Amino acid sequence: MFPTLKARRDEEGYDFGDQIVHVRTRREVSRGEDGTFYQKVRTCRVGDNWFLTGEPADWPGRENVYRGVTFWVAVGEIMQLQVYASVEAVQECRRTYQRLHPKPPAEG
Repeated sequence: MFPTLKARRDEEGYDFGDQIVHVRTRREVSRGEDGTFYQKVRTCRVGDNWFLTGEPADWPGRENVYRGVTFWVAVGEIMQLQVYASVEAVQECRRTYQRLHPKPPAEG
């Protein structure tokens, strides 16, 4: 269900291929935010600085207003990466987590 990282390294960086990469930056971690899921991910160097680039992932049933937009995240700002084989693998992981960690009923 959770394959190992299959990033391909070349002279210009890493290419994550068709995998989905969940990125949390320092800012998102400090604020308790979830982060962003990207597709078409690779690392690129500009001068002495490395960036992770990718497009926000497409989710079934959701409109992706950022389709075709490439985001650049400074590698030095990344605190956490999670790599998934597909959007479906992300969804399965979330379902499993919710099953194992149910939210308590709201008091009212």
